[in-house]
Amino acid sequence: MQVGNVTNNMTNVYDVKKMGKQDFLKLFVAQLQYQNPLDPLKNEDFIVQLAQFSSLEELINIREGISSLSMRDNNPLLYSYLIGKTVKYGDEGRESKVISLNISKNIFSLKLENGLDIKLQDIIEIK
Repeated sequence: MQVGNVTNNMTNVYDVKKMGKQDFLKLFVAQLQYQNPLDPLKNEDFIVQLAQFSSLEELINIREGISSLSMRDNNPLLYSYLIGKTVKYGDEGRESKVISLNISKNIFSLKLENGLDIKLQDIIEIK
């Protein structure tokens, strides 16, 4: 008996990880449509399934929100961790604490405790 091949073929036919809220809604509607009229779905079961659908929808929205936070170079979240850190910068290796992140026309610079603004590429070391 070749159980492994059957399992692999079933996985290839439909990838469960790709099920979305439309698929869940279709299954839910089909279940309601074909339920036994002599033994209909109980109110509690109906509410549980609606709650599951609502949870699925919120998880999908959260996933989409997180994926929209890209990790590109122009994302200020990538550089905000530098606030409060001491950086060594420039050819002389001077040090100062970062007090803020400045963004102007998609160009990032750091405002230092000593009053200077430096570019990100000027940083030699972060402490």
